[in-house]
Amino acid sequence: MALGLSEEHLQLAETVRGWAQRNCPPDVVRAAADGPDSGSARYVESLAPGLAEQGLLGLHVPDEDGGQGYGLPELAVAVEELGRALVPGAFLPTVFASAALVTAGVTGKLVTGLADGDRGRRGMGRARRQQPLDHGTGQPGPHQASGAGSSRPGRRAR
Repeated sequence: MALGLSEEHLQLAETVRGWAQRNCPPDVVRAAADGPDSGSARYVESLAPGLAEQGLLGLHVPDEDGGQGYGLPELAVAVEELGRALVPGAFLPTVFASAALVTAGVTGKLVTGLADGDRGRRGMGRARRQQPLDHGTGQPGPHQASGAGSSRPGRRAR
C-alpha cells in the first residue's frame, strides 16, 4: 500500500524540518551523542517544551485530550523529519505511549500530560534524580532489577 502525502503533509514536514534546524543544529546532535546523558538534559530543558509548544507531542491526540486532533499519518511525517534531523530525546517513546493509550480508548490526565509535554518532562526529570539500587545490598548500584518480583519506588506490587 502506497502512502501519498498531501499538500498539508508536505507543509507540516517543512514546518517540522525548520523547527528542527533552528532548535537542534548539528552541534547539538554531536553534543548529545558525545554526552554522558545522550541529550536527555537538553531534551527536558528545551527540546520537549519546544515540541509541546509546536503541538508535535499531541499531533495525533484528540482535541478533547489536549492534542491537535490529527492522526497517525501526520505523526509519521513529524517523526520522519525529527529523525532526519537526529533530534535527541524522548519524542518517539512519548508519542508512541500516547498513541497506544489513545488507540486503547484511554482519555484524561495521562494522555493530556503526554500531549502537552508535562508528563514526559516530569517523568524524565524524576528518572534522572533516582539512583538505581543494588537489590542485594540496598546501596546505589550499577543496575536496577526488573520483572514481576522487583519492587520500585512509587509502584504497587502486583
